[in-house]
Amino acid sequence: MKEKKVVFLIDSLQTGGTEKSLVKLARSFNKVKPIFISLFEKNDFQQELINNGIEFHSLNLEKTYSFHKLVKPVRYLLREINPDIIHSSLFYADMVSRRLNMEIPIINSLVSNSYSQRRFTNLKLSLKLKLKAIQFMDFYSSHKVDLFLANSETIKEQYTKALNINADKIKVIYRGREIPQLPYKKNETEDKIFLFVGRLIESKGIQELIEAFSLIKRDNFNLQIVGEGPFRSELDKLISKLNLEANVQLMGSQQNVNKFFEKADYFVFPSHYEGLPGALIEAMMAKVPIIASEIPENKECLSSEMALFHQVRNPQHLATQLQAALTTQDWSTRTSLAHAFACEHFDIEKIAQTYEETYSELIRELSE
Repeated sequence: MKEKKVVFLIDSLQTGGTEKSLVKLARSFNKVKPIFISLFEKNDFQQELINNGIEFHSLNLEKTYSFHKLVKPVRYLLREINPDIIHSSLFYADMVSRRLNMEIPIINSLVSNSYSQRRFTNLKLSLKLKLKAIQFMDFYSSHKVDLFLANSETIKEQYTKALNINADKIKVIYRGREIPQLPYKKNETEDKIFLFVGRLIESKGIQELIEAFSLIKRDNFNLQIVGEGPFRSELDKLISKLNLEANVQLMGSQQNVNKFFEKADYFVFPSHYEGLPGALIEAMMAKVPIIASEIPENKECLSSEMALFHQVRNPQHLATQLQAALTTQDWSTRTSLAHAFACEHFDIEKIAQTYEETYSELIRELSE
């Protein structure tokens, strides 16, 4: 059977959950030939694609809300590639895909709870108005899409309301991760490592994590923050202000995150909103004890029998839960439950197969 060519159109391949998930997915296909087109610069995963023989094109365009300026070079390249499906992810790529006007099926990914009330509540008026304008652009052009793929039931429900998309037009496929050989090794020493993995942006709740950590700090406690992003300078200032330089390390972007999970005693994920949190799934698969914010996106992955939850944007309550984690006696049971759930629902091989079946079904439906 001839391989189907699927173009993954994306804003960029900078270090982030959506970007990482797509690269992992592309490496796991058997019946699909993935081809990546990146609109902008910052392509941290480019080498990984090349190493795995996956075709990659970076257009290095300038960001603009005049989307027609982005459409022309994309359309030109697509005519050369002649794909069976265009699958876009992230805002600019979605807007471009909807303006191509080519006889090629269009799929858009729904990967973040972008228009949730939780997000609007804490924005300044000017940013609320900007987000509302973006939401309107999203809503106005959404009818051009043949199928939406949401990475969680929470996201599906949100977008049926935020963009008035018919629920039948949204299919939920979870993010996938490779199942590592990382048995959780109990640390009997007094030294403790708390770990966060994710992009350094305000909505990840890292500021509250640092504040909470300052409330339980001991000389033998360390907080490792793995990731990069525009909020780094703010975090540096906070670490200095709280005199935590010896205990909190910003590790930057890391290709091999598994080595951090191997050594971590606890994984902390205080995000304000998510899509489906890939780093949380990795922690579950690595059997690391988890303390996470009580947002619906996290609770779709974890139950209270598997982890400890804290109130969103509440560093005092997060500190209480970090302290509780130190004395919780049944982590072996909790992490085993989380690991089993993650392996059943988020195995990258199963997820890749579901994607391939979905592509075939869409092509068949549109050709009838």
